[in-house]
Amino acid sequence: MKRKSGFMLYELAISFFILSIISIFMLSTIFTYKDRNVRARLISQIMLFKANVTNVIEKDLRMYKPEETWFMGSDNNYQIKLNDILTKDLKLTEVNNQLVRLTYYDYIKDLPQGAIFNSMKVDINSYSGNRYIVVITIPIYHEDLDEDGVNEGKYTIKIVYLYNGI
Repeated sequence: MKRKSGFMLYELAISFFILSIISIFMLSTIFTYKDRNVRARLISQIMLFKANVTNVIEKDLRMYKPEETWFMGSDNNYQIKLNDILTKDLKLTEVNNQLVRLTYYDYIKDLPQGAIFNSMKVDINSYSGNRYIVVITIPIYHEDLDEDGVNEGKYTIKIVYLYNGI
């Protein structure tokens, strides 16, 4: 009687099939976690950008009482008159044909890779006598964070400041 050693062809095929299925599930899990990590990092970078910009602008709004704003040739270039002698520019500029750089006086900051600005808006309105409200809106978009084509307002820098005039 001859003894068989080794594997039969169907045993090898079934083993290879099972190993392939396990590998596919493991790779899909790895890629899912990688995508989540990349998304979380993007959100974190945009939120850090928002916090830094908001802090710089709000510091001036608390220290001074802005009197008026002027357009400087485009919707993305404003001049904010903080008092009789101090005026600061707030502008968005293009780098490689994309609106990605924010400049506020001597503070210059670029958006994280892949994010872009939309048109900003700055308003100073008076109401109820000598009360003033300053509203600065700077929308930020990122195509990798765009869920179903809508992320309006989700990553927007919105600064609202209310103060009593002189």
